[in-house]
Order: sequence, then structure tokens, then C-alpha cells
Amino acid sequence: MPVRPIGLRERKKQRTRIQIIETALDLCDRHGFEATTIEEIAAAAQVAPRTVTRYFTTKEDIVLGPMHDYLAATVELLRERPRGGNDLLALRDAYATLLQRTADGDEVVDFDRVRQMQRIIHSSPSVRARCTEFGEIEADILAPVLADRMDTTPDDIAVRLLVATWRMVSQAAMDEWARHSPDQSAESCRQAVLETFEIFRSMINRPSRSAQ
Repeated sequence: MPVRPIGLRERKKQRTRIQIIETALDLCDRHGFEATTIEEIAAAAQVAPRTVTRYFTTKEDIVLGPMHDYLAATVELLRERPRGGNDLLALRDAYATLLQRTADGDEVVDFDRVRQMQRIIHSSPSVRARCTEFGEIEADILAPVLADRMDTTPDDIAVRLLVATWRMVSQAAMDEWARHSPDQSAESCRQAVLETFEIFRSMINRPSRSAQ
């Protein structure tokens, strides 16, 4: 089925959304999340405050915009991957591919914005809290896609376990990268994701003492 081209109205909405996100990230990174108001974001983005609140429910959601965009791009790459294998690894590989493309210059989201977002997450308790809540949004988006790959339903325990595991391991990888990576590059982020998954795999494959 051919992809329907994006219309002028939709492109304008996308540009407005990106402008609001980038403006908010700049202001919140520079002045602090709590010190930055919706009105200041709107003025700097040259839109009305009601436009900002029409696009985003909360101020926290604005600065987490890159997270939503990376999730959407990861889902598209996951849809392209062959079925029938380990779906957790397929999800990992889709995300790693996205980061590789970013490192190669084919950016879905400007990675500088991801770095800004991570700094804001670690400096603002309310953004960290909202980031945790993002897991529910991620689950709602990933579960139907994974269920389709697994020929089951989104509420299947296997699907829910897979989503929860992905969320746990990928978040641990991002936290490790944000706290300890010296260059904060897309490539170092990709390596952090792959290394964290290998640590997880070695942990679950290691037999217990009673089984030895």
C-alpha cells in the first residue's frame, strides 16, 4: 500500500510542535525547568500559550518530546524487522539501528535535543516523575505491535513481560549513558544500550547455585 503523502496542514502542525519542543528545551536547559513558564515558552516560540497547551498536556510533556519521537521511530523500525525470532532482541536492534542512523547523521531527532532532555530529566524531579509515567504510554504503543508479531493479544502476559523488560533495561542503559558517558554521543548511547542488554542476558542465563 503506498504511503499517503503528508499534507500541508499536517506539515505545519509538525513544524509548530518541533518549534515548541526546541524552544522549551533551550529555555529549560538554560534557566531551569521550574523557572521557565508556559508563557515564556510560547513567547519565544512565537505562538500563543493556548497553542502550547493544545499540543501538550503538561510542561513536562514538552521537554520529553524527543522521547516520544524516538519511540515512534523505533516502532516503525520494529515493524520492518523479520518475525519469528526473539522479539526483545528485535526491539533492542530496532532502537540500536535508530541510534546508529543518528550517529551516521540521519537524525530523526537532533541528538543535541536528546542531551538537553537528559540534563533536564536529571535536574527536575517533576520531569523525572513524568518520565516514569511515560512507561505506561510506551506500553500502550508497543504492546499492540509486539502482540501482532507474536500472534497474540496486547494483554497477554508474555507481551506485558516483554514490554516491562524492555522498559527496565533500556531505561537503565539511558541512565548509565547520561551519568557516565564522557562524550554523550549517539554512538556511545548505542553502545550503552547494547552493553546493558548483554549484562541483562548474562544475568538471566547464569544458573543459580542450587542448579549447579
